[in-house]
Amino acid sequence: MKPRARKCKAQIDGIKCGVRFTPKFQQQEWCCSEHRDIIIKSTLDKVRKREEQKRNSKEKNKQKRERKAHAKRKRDVKPLSWFHNKARVACNAYIRERDKADTCISCDKPLAFEDKYDAGHWKTQGAHKWIAYDEVNVNGQCTHCNMVLSGNEAAQRPRLVIKWGLEEVERLEQSGKNLGNKSYTREDLLDIEKHYKQKRALL
Repeated sequence: MKPRARKCKAQIDGIKCGVRFTPKFQQQEWCCSEHRDIIIKSTLDKVRKREEQKRNSKEKNKQKRERKAHAKRKRDVKPLSWFHNKARVACNAYIRERDKADTCISCDKPLAFEDKYDAGHWKTQGAHKWIAYDEVNVNGQCTHCNMVLSGNEAAQRPRLVIKWGLEEVERLEQSGKNLGNKSYTREDLLDIEKHYKQKRALL
């Protein structure tokens, strides 16, 4: 059967050709000879572009994996204290941002009027390491109470009860019985750092 004439379906720069032509092969040709080469070139260009994008994507993923592996190798040789410091910085930054509109947890001095205020621990980090990153145990505190009065621990308890409730305060007081032997791994401390960075970003 002789192929029937048809309209060219080629679309160049958003404009359809529409020229009628008679194809040599009924099932194979859908554009006129004038646009055949343009369509073929365009198709090949798209194929080459996709292939290039795939290669670039693979290279980027490879570089990303190499950077992560390199960062992990660097972390693996760091002492545990380095990870503690990163977790502590992230936790304290969150506490200071969280409590910036509050008063000192020990003396009721408004923190907003302080040039600098701390993230003070009720139960000290050294003696109570298992709750060093517990945000109920860490609260905004003026530098005088934290540094000069060594945390002013006795004055904190009644204010902690008001702020967090008696149950939470008693939980901290009893925590040593359950968590006294707790130790932190590098992964634990990295998770703590990530957790508090995320919480601070949401404030």
